[in-house]
Amino acid sequence: MGKFDKAKYNQLREACWLTASISKDKLPADYKTKSNYKNARFVGDVFCYAGGTSYSDAAIIGVTDNNMIIIAFRGTDGAIDALVNDIALEHVQWENYGHVHEGFLNSYNNVNPKLRNELKRLKSMNQFDEYEVYVTGHSKGGAMATLMGRSLFDDPEYKNRLCVVTIASPRVAAEDFAGKYPTDLPHYRIESFLDFIPHTAFTKQEYEFTKNRIDKVTGFLIDVIHIFISLDSLYVPVGKRYVFKCNKYAGNNYLNYPVETGNSVETLNSYYAAFRFCMNHPSTSLGDIHNFDYEAGNLPDDLFIDEEDK
Repeated sequence: MGKFDKAKYNQLREACWLTASISKDKLPADYKTKSNYKNARFVGDVFCYAGGTSYSDAAIIGVTDNNMIIIAFRGTDGAIDALVNDIALEHVQWENYGHVHEGFLNSYNNVNPKLRNELKRLKSMNQFDEYEVYVTGHSKGGAMATLMGRSLFDDPEYKNRLCVVTIASPRVAAEDFAGKYPTDLPHYRIESFLDFIPHTAFTKQEYEFTKNRIDKVTGFLIDVIHIFISLDSLYVPVGKRYVFKCNKYAGNNYLNYPVETGNSVETLNSYYAAFRFCMNHPSTSLGDIHNFDYEAGNLPDDLFIDEEDK
């Protein structure tokens, strides 16, 4: 795989934003004139697939002028999608990979077969050996991208040309899935420091922290949920976390916590900041921060430089 950098991130983010224009199972007729299409550097047709309740699960696949095949999954598509898929928190066994989030797996399965068929068609291109496959998604789409990336990694045709880039993604993995997640699969997990969504579904540590610090009624409701969803069904992150602090909040005291990075379960520093901000500014947290913080211009130029590269 070539070096992942801010320019490639911007292409993938634009591809994710293009998925937001999907209506039912189609992109708009003029999608090739859209800035998202152009900034993603797509060439030719981009293929769209959708399924699930009211076509709530959707993704696109296309090729770019710099030898990328981009598969981008759309995020949560309204309240019905959130109720049917996002809040289906129970773990289910997924093939031999381990246990994963039931709702996100259902969403992935609704579009995966057609995406795989299109990927096979693209593989027949004469110059396929020159292409790299990037699987991405924003929010719920990032969770779906994690599942597809894990599945593609087992295929020798894609293993050495595959990269997963999730943007503001909630967690999808139980401990057994995370424990077997391949360390040699490039997976960049991009998170804004004050974004609450990447901390859902909770780790055990976050669950206990939250239950003990919010009002008694909400705490009781969390306990009721866990009558049906055991503590063993809580979540852990996968992939390498790249977290940034958006400059627009530079004067905000919520940012005065250390940034946690790496593959291990994060400490509570960034969760505490995101939790406090979400409690005090819920509309900003779940709207502006979860969406617009991820503009490429908000990311530092050296975000994707690993410690071993310095």
